[in-house]
Amino acid sequence: MSESPSTAGPIDNAERVHTLDALRGFALLGVFVSNSLNWFNGRSMLPREQALALAASPLEVAVSSLFALLIEQKFVTLFSLLFGLGFALQMTRAEGRGTSIVPVYRRRLLVLLGIGLVHMFAIWVGDILSTYALVGFLLLAFRKASGKTVLVWAAVFLFVVPIVYSMGQRMLPVLMDGAAETERAQKVTREQDAARRAAFLAGLSSDSVVTSQQANVRYGWTGLSNPGRPILLSIILGRFLLGLWAGRRGLLQDVERHRPLLRKLAAWGLG
Repeated sequence: MSESPSTAGPIDNAERVHTLDALRGFALLGVFVSNSLNWFNGRSMLPREQALALAASPLEVAVSSLFALLIEQKFVTLFSLLFGLGFALQMTRAEGRGTSIVPVYRRRLLVLLGIGLVHMFAIWVGDILSTYALVGFLLLAFRKASGKTVLVWAAVFLFVVPIVYSMGQRMLPVLMDGAAETERAQKVTREQDAARRAAFLAGLSSDSVVTSQQANVRYGWTGLSNPGRPILLSIILGRFLLGLWAGRRGLLQDVERHRPLLRKLAAWGLG
């Protein structure tokens, strides 16, 4: 018996968007290079003041800035955009079969969340899959939104929310508790963060696999309450929404048709 046209499953090679596949591989390579430097240089394990002191020389500042601009932010952004674009493609195909994307996509997000949590707590704390899965559930809420609405909300999550949240983090404690008390609380927070990083590094340096993984779990668990996490979630959702918009427009499905726009976007992105 042939498969029902309404059943979700792997697509034929002829249906694949090879440009999208190539960009995914390109983005993964860039993310690998970025993570290799950010995690393996050891500075993420040092107290913030010590890490900043090591990065204070003019040459270090210049190289770090170029790396962040041309490698880290470009490839991480591209990978996030492709996640949203992939959602748009899956939604279009589901609608073509006369079905809803929601049940299938929820299951896929749950699987992705499970893989991410195993990766975070059993392998390595530097996980993004679980975060993508959680934000992916929010992406479902925009599946019926118009293109204009998607772009407006993308701008809100990319710019407005991070700016307002950052200002609130800085100003509210001062207004509520005063500058002196805020400075004291920030000093305690910095000391606690330095101790947490030192304990993590000591655990990773242990000859015991059990001790190393215990340190990984503790560091990952406490990191979930990072006060900057809402900004990360907001920016990721904004990028997902831009990818959703691009997927609906068919920017990568029909490159020739959209070449002028893609050239403008490339010039703006590199500028």
